[in-house]
Amino acid sequence: MKFLIEKNKNSENRVTINISKITIQKKIFKRLNEISKNENINGFRKGKIPINIIQKKYGDKIYYDVLNTLMQKLFNEFTQKEKIEVIGSPKYYIHPEDTGDDIKYFKYSVIYASKPIFQIQDIELIHAKKIIAKINKKDILKQIEKDKRCFNAWKKVNRSIKMNDRVLIDYQLYIHNQIIQKFNKKDYFIVSKDIIIPQLYFKIINKCINDVFFIKIKFSKFHPEKILQNQDIILKIKIITIEEKENRNVVLLKNNISALCYKETEQKINRKIKKISDDYLCNQIIEQLIKANPILIPGLLIEQETQKLFYNNKKRYKKNKGSILEKKYHINIEEKAKKNVHISLIFQNIITTKKLLTNSNTVDQLIKKISINYQKPSEIINLYKTDKYLIEKIKNIELEMQVMQLLLKTIKIKKEHYTLDEAIYYTKKRIDDDLYYTE
Repeated sequence: MKFLIEKNKNSENRVTINISKITIQKKIFKRLNEISKNENINGFRKGKIPINIIQKKYGDKIYYDVLNTLMQKLFNEFTQKEKIEVIGSPKYYIHPEDTGDDIKYFKYSVIYASKPIFQIQDIELIHAKKIIAKINKKDILKQIEKDKRCFNAWKKVNRSIKMNDRVLIDYQLYIHNQIIQKFNKKDYFIVSKDIIIPQLYFKIINKCINDVFFIKIKFSKFHPEKILQNQDIILKIKIITIEEKENRNVVLLKNNISALCYKETEQKINRKIKKISDDYLCNQIIEQLIKANPILIPGLLIEQETQKLFYNNKKRYKKNKGSILEKKYHINIEEKAKKNVHISLIFQNIITTKKLLTNSNTVDQLIKKISINYQKPSEIINLYKTDKYLIEKIKNIELEMQVMQLLLKTIKIKKEHYTLDEAIYYTKKRIDDDLYYTE
């Protein structure tokens, strides 16, 4: 058995391995023999079925099963011998030119990523801001008023489009001047930077009913709609209706608000601002860690993370019956994948160097927290505890939580005080700036 190792500049490695065809044939014969002793086939006694009958029925499946097992086994032996720590999922390639009957050796290659070696720079040098929002009675009453409003009632208006209006448009989609009938439709959406693609948002402001305009956009190669991936798209858009929220505020008197309602609303706001503040603090730490610790990330890891994000995005698009005009389906997934892998490698480094171990109690609490979102929590708990992949995923989350707690105790944090509205605007603007969108 021979190993031929190659390296490339993307921090990826390739090893080519030769397996004697005699070794493969022996393994196949052994497996055929095992099946012949236990298989039941009409016309033959159990244990007396000829090998050629078994081979005819199961030959291809046994061949590939044996081959896959051998390829993984020999690759694992190679990494142990060379003391290589592999991360991600290796890719196996069979050399088609070496599969003929007259070839003595079966040749295959494995592309794999080895764990980058680096040292975390001084964590103590990280500075971050913690947003503290001062909540007053006015904020609480404003939220109660918002909660007490009648349903989102919309009324049609005859004016130019403003931010936060609800608009019904009729649009047609063209690729290479050819209309794509599948995407000719009418669609409602809220005019907001957070919801619709930037090209549409900036064009639609100040437009009026029956106005027609065009926008051109290059769709991402990872867009959920396959036919639109990596295409230069022209959209012809016509404004059908413009609506604004109806002003149906309930007049609230201080005496009419129960102490319970007031307290619950206050707690709701506090939970919201805590999440916003915590997310903003964590994002700052992550950005600074990435900046201070440049890593040559193996392309294979970025590719696999990109595929995972693409799959999740596509699944969400299908489930929510998403619109091609929604901003969230135009995120630059490759940039996001690179960032995810980068911080994951940093966290794994901290877990290893600090010798952090999973806390079984915290893991159980996390599983329980997930289970309450389902109709049968006990089944979900059992699923997580019996599925190796799921339990490993939860353990990794718990370890990452430990890392973040460690970082929060180590870095320098400066508290900054804002009103509730200022805090929401300030943190949201900066979190949005960190997202990556295709132009």
